Amino acid sequence: MKRPDGVELSSGSRHTRTYRLHAYWSKKPHEVLRECIETLTESGDVVLDPFCGSGGTLVVAAMLGRRAIGIDRSPAAVFISQGALGLPPAAEVYAAWSSLLEKVEADIKTLYATVCHRCNGPATIRYTVIADVLKCPNCANEFSADETSKVGGGKRCPECDAKLPRSPERIGTSAEETSAECEAGCQPRAFKRRHDDRNPKAAAFFQKHDLAKIREVDAMRIPAWHPSDRFPRGLKTAELFGRGIENIDAIFTPRNFTSVAILRQAIERLPTEQWRSMLFCLTAAITSLTLKSQHVQGGGGYLPGMYYIPPVRKERNPLFSLRRIVGQVARGAEEMHSGGKFHPEAWVGLGSAADLSVVGDETVDFAFLDPPYSDKIQFSELNFVWESWLGLVEDWGDEEIVINRARGKTLTQWQDQVNLVATEVFRVLRPGGRVALTYDDPKRGTWPVLLGALKRAGFDEVSTDNSYTVKQQTFVQRRSPGASQQDTLTVFGKP
Repeated sequence: MKRPDGVELSSGSRHTRTYRLHAYWSKKPHEVLRECIETLTESGDVVLDPFCGSGGTLVVAAMLGRRAIGIDRSPAAVFISQGALGLPPAAEVYAAWSSLLEKVEADIKTLYATVCHRCNGPATIRYTVIADVLKCPNCANEFSADETSKVGGGKRCPECDAKLPRSPERIGTSAEETSAECEAGCQPRAFKRRHDDRNPKAAAFFQKHDLAKIREVDAMRIPAWHPSDRFPRGLKTAELFGRGIENIDAIFTPRNFTSVAILRQAIERLPTEQWRSMLFCLTAAITSLTLKSQHVQGGGGYLPGMYYIPPVRKERNPLFSLRRIVGQVARGAEEMHSGGKFHPEAWVGLGSAADLSVVGDETVDFAFLDPPYSDKIQFSELNFVWESWLGLVEDWGDEEIVINRARGKTLTQWQDQVNLVATEVFRVLRPGGRVALTYDDPKRGTWPVLLGALKRAGFDEVSTDNSYTVKQQTFVQRRSPGASQQDTLTVFGKP
């Protein structure tokens, strides 16, 4: 093993091919992982990530010829990590997508079928804009949130101009706009139309075809297996319960919930070698198919790390979303397999970083630690959608190493768990081995607790002046002037 004093870091990107394999929470740039592993280990060394998440550390380690061990308490994280490590070459990913598309395309296209108002030919909806219907407390006017976005930045009633409360009364939802593609030869293929379209024919077709299709699908019986799990009560899910969303189906529109059920059933019928890659792709896409998907002109996406439901959102056709995700995954797989040397020696298992009993004493050369930042990311709550559709729901929140006042998880309990993590990592690390810790929680005072735990376990602080900038800022970094613009990385050594 190597024993350098520090790691030279500068910047990382959220747009590298392997980073974009999956939309997991709080991932670290793969350039940073690569630099740590290349600097602190040698070929054949054993790399441990006891908070492995989506498996980024394991993938990078395997690409560099290291052996890897990944552990996570989330069943979804274990599945996603195993899926990333098991991805076949890009051509096989595309072949699996073709097999899946052959099974589901006709059924899902029926759910999003419409008629082009330009030629009266068949068309397919790409997405529908849906908005909350709000009620003004001053004049009792009812209006869509889409209207408020055009008046005073979404903060005033479009009728009486009264300032709206931060959380105005919601009394329902309304479909505002569709984006579709003509399949009968119109150029350009893509078109949009609204309920209040200036083109009378477009507005009429919106009512006759787009709204009618929504009502038709809403009345359908779901033709495939689907989960019925109830969200756990917690710090992040409180946002859902405040909106009346208690069960898994309610975070989807009926049409998207039905579509995901059809996809999930079809994936189960694929050959084993295609099953895992397509189920991996479905988990990578599924959050963008929920009510979290926001609508902004020229884009969309969703806010990670929370269950914020935007007042104006997109109901996306999953065939278009999955096609994009499959492309991302295939490009990541292409990079992993470039040169024909990707033959990962890796093991991923379900477990707690506070109990590494599956790992022998002094068998690890390097550990990468990216623990949850106190109460910032609540993985047991945020991973629930994935675990529900994977059929892996279990009540593991009490074992999670986080602070969560909604579940009675205190700083003292977190400190006890962190002490166990530090002790266990020290036990499994070889003498002279290194630990790279990335942690950013300056406002909550948990850094001294974490630092103290590692030192009490026996670690020496080797290097503290490592920091890196992520080229693409997070939503919080863009909107909060005081937010940290850099992540820090500290290297510890076992004597």
